[in-house]
Amino acid sequence: MNKIVETLVLTDEERKEMESRFDRQIFFHSCVAGAAGLLPIPGATAIANVANQIVMYKKLNDIADVKFSKSALRCIAKFLVSQTAGAAGAFWPLRH
Repeated sequence: MNKIVETLVLTDEERKEMESRFDRQIFFHSCVAGAAGLLPIPGATAIANVANQIVMYKKLNDIADVKFSKSALRCIAKFLVSQTAGAAGAFWPLRH
């Protein structure tokens, strides 16, 4: 399967605008992740952060005009959930 990759050529002004939009989104989602850490419900922080990451990826891709198929987005979401569950498992005490 051959795919043609298009090179995006931006002027300095367009590049700076795109960088600014990326910076604002990353800052916003970093604040949301920090605020999610204040949730007093066990596991709610992890769930909120996975949802936050998925939304952040979607918004950053929209800014860069990168389109993903639904199956690719599902794959990313499954990866984030499995990584979060794996990390949570490392801290969850096993009972014998």
